[in-house]
Amino acid sequence: MMKEQASEFIRRLSELGKGDQVALKRALGETLNGSSGKAQAAFFKVYLGGNEGSTFLAATVICFLGIEEETAKGNGSVGEALHRYKVKEAKVKEAMEDSTGLDNKLAAILDVQIGVQEEFFASKISRIIRMLKQKDCIPEYGQLVVDLTNWDKETRYVQRSWAKDYYSKREEERE
Repeated sequence: MMKEQASEFIRRLSELGKGDQVALKRALGETLNGSSGKAQAAFFKVYLGGNEGSTFLAATVICFLGIEEETAKGNGSVGEALHRYKVKEAKVKEAMEDSTGLDNKLAAILDVQIGVQEEFFASKISRIIRMLKQKDCIPEYGQLVVDLTNWDKETRYVQRSWAKDYYSKREEERE
């Protein structure tokens, strides 16, 4: 999915009724096949084509984060959001502590193909998204949709982008 399609998809999500948005929100961490009939019905009201599994995952993530106008802006990729999370955590603890846990969370999903390990990916990304929302480190919605729907591309450019956004910014801070 391209950025223009992602914008249309997000617009359509925002026009869903509250009950449909809640059904998708509750389906965070589930696959399309494993979700409720209500979540599936809501999803197909906004579905624009492409990979159903990754597009459903994007819909659940966005509904979980909140489709309201103010929150829909977000900032950067999930890699950048994880970096912001790490920085906020370091400020709270007043020291740059070992971020191995966060590194491991990102590394755990970078090797996964949604089409092969859909349940595992849905579970892992939902945990990351819940953690990011807790610290108000929200990724940009349009980019999130594009990234998730292009995750399984052979070039793996999404995974490289998330890793670069997370790890290269960490290196800049150390200098």
